Parts: sequence; structure tokens; C-alpha cells
Amino acid sequence: MMLVLQLVIYLTLPTQAVVRPKMQVWFPKYEARWTEQAAACQQEIRNYLHDNQTPECNAPCACAADCILKDLPPTIQSNFASAQVLLGLAPTILVYFGPTVAEVAALSTYRPLLAVLLSLGTPAVSIVGLFRYVDLHVPFTQPPSWNAGLWSTWLGHQGARARRIIQVSSYVVTLAAIANNVHNSVNIDLRTISG
Repeated sequence: MMLVLQLVIYLTLPTQAVVRPKMQVWFPKYEARWTEQAAACQQEIRNYLHDNQTPECNAPCACAADCILKDLPPTIQSNFASAQVLLGLAPTILVYFGPTVAEVAALSTYRPLLAVLLSLGTPAVSIVGLFRYVDLHVPFTQPPSWNAGLWSTWLGHQGARARRIIQVSSYVVTLAAIANNVHNSVNIDLRTISG
């Protein structure tokens, strides 16, 4: 074990700190306000961007955030509180739109790559019925809803070319969902204060 640790340390290339792009990009609604506040807090933000700890502040991110947020009006504080509630509820709400573990498992028996891409592209996986036994053949023989039954019947009557187009489009849509998740994650990360 010690040999592996020594090899990792020895083979790791020397790294240099990357300049942090945070506190420079803001959400559009309050961008003018945050830019004005950031102009008044240049030293604190510079300390944060270069990770300079000072005797009066050993947490540069907290000091920069405190400086920017010190004159925050109550309406913006209220909007922050509302956003926190909404963001806290988002995973619970998204669970009902995501596939269940059984559906992804059933899909993985026939289209493993699509199942992996789908699990990467969904923001949340439904755990409803997680401990319930599910026969993998049931979703394919007994559709879970009337609409799914109509879709399966319609798809069964299509030619090979139409089914191929639908398969390719399902991969494209799933890749777009992954790109959307990555884009939103990076976008929100750049516009939030964390350190």
C-alpha cells in the first residue's frame, strides 16, 4: 500500500493553481448590482482569486462573500431564501420525472449504452418501489400506461428504417440531456459563491 502511495506521489506531475473565475460572472437579473459591489471589494476578491490568506481573514472566500453581501437589501435576501427553498425541493420534484431503477435495469438488458447515457443524463433517479421485485420482462410485455401501450403498438408497426431513426434520435436526445446537465452545473457553479 505504501509503495502505491509513493508511486502516485512520484508520478504526479507538479501542478499550479488555476485562477478561479468565480465572483466575476453573475446571474443577469442582479449583474449590475453585483458588479458594483465587486468593484468596492477588489482587494477581498483578489485575495480569494489567488488564495491569499491574511492575518485578518484566513478564509478568503468568506471574506469576499461577506464584503459583497454586506449591504444586501431585504428584497434580495427574500429572493435568496425563496431560491434556497426551490433548489432544496428540486431533487424531490425531479425524482418523479426520472426513470426508476427497475426501468434502467430493464433497458440495460437490451440497450446497455443507452441505459448508461440515460443514467448520466437524468438529474435524479426515482427510488419509488426500490425494494419491490420487478420482473425484467414485464415492462416490455405489459406497458405501464395506456400511452406507453399505444407507443409500443405504433412502433411495432413501423419499418426497420423508422425504428432505426427513432433509436438514433433517442441516443441524440440522451446525449443532449447529458450536455444540458453539464452546462447547467458549470453555469451555476461559476455564478455561486463557494470556496
